[in-house]
Amino acid sequence: MADEPRPEVKIDTRSSTTVRVEHVDRQSKPPFGTTSVSADAFKSGPLKGLGTWVVARAIESNFNAALADIRGAGGVATSSGGIRDLGAPVDTTRSSTSFHYTGRAIDLYIYSGMVNPATDPYIVTSDGQLGTWRVFARTANAEVVPSTLAALKFTRVKPPENSKKKDTVKVAEVEVTDRFFDLTAVFLAHEFHRIPAKESFLDDPNAREYGAAEWWHFQDETGLVVGQTTFGSLLRQVRTEAELKGTSPFNAKDKVWNGKTFA
Repeated sequence: MADEPRPEVKIDTRSSTTVRVEHVDRQSKPPFGTTSVSADAFKSGPLKGLGTWVVARAIESNFNAALADIRGAGGVATSSGGIRDLGAPVDTTRSSTSFHYTGRAIDLYIYSGMVNPATDPYIVTSDGQLGTWRVFARTANAEVVPSTLAALKFTRVKPPENSKKKDTVKVAEVEVTDRFFDLTAVFLAHEFHRIPAKESFLDDPNAREYGAAEWWHFQDETGLVVGQTTFGSLLRQVRTEAELKGTSPFNAKDKVWNGKTFA
C-alpha cells in the first residue's frame, strides 16, 4: 500500500502498559520534485487520517483535478499518505517497485472504508471478484438518487498460531443504502488507476492481511511507456543518487514497465 504509516508501540514505563498509536505520518519529504496536497480531516474514535499527501509534481495537476471533482460531488478525500520512505521494509504488503516510492501513488485513509459501512465515507465493493475493488463515496447531495450497495466490512481475527501475519481480518458483505457516487470512476477519469489486492489478502479467507487489501490505492501512470519506462527513471525524478544508492527500490531500477507492473 502507499505508505500507510505503520502503527507504533510505545511503552508507558510508569504503568507498564502498552499504548498503540494508530497512525503516524511518516511521509518522507524529498528535496525536489514533490509537493504537499491537503487532505480532508477524518477521525472516528481513535482512528485518524493524515492531513496531507506528499506526491510527485508530475501528478499534481491530475490529482488536484480529481480532488476537485470528489469534493464538488459532495465527497471527502481522506489520506494515508503518498510518497514512501526509501527505507520502508518490503514485505507481504509492500513491493520494492511500488508507485509510492516514486510519489505517483496515493492512499485514501485505510480505515475510512470497510470499517462501518453505515457511516464510512467510502463503500468498498467487489468488482467482479474479491480483490478487485470498486469504491463509492458517500455524499449528502440531495440530487443523487439513493442506491443499495453490497458493502464489504471487515472483522478482526486472531492471527493463526505461528503466523507472521499482522492485522488479520475476515470480510463479509452487508447491504447499505444511501447516496453514493463512483469514486473509482472519478479517479480513472483523471488517469489514476486502481490496483488489485495482494496475495496475502487473498490466500487465506480466515486470516487476510488487511494491509494488503489495497482498495485505498490509486496511481497515476501518465507518461509511462510499456517496454521502455524504467523504475529507476521515475525514482530519479524525486530522489538524488545519494539517497537512492543501496536502497531496495533502487536495486530494482532497471525493471521495465509492462503495463501492469515493473518487471
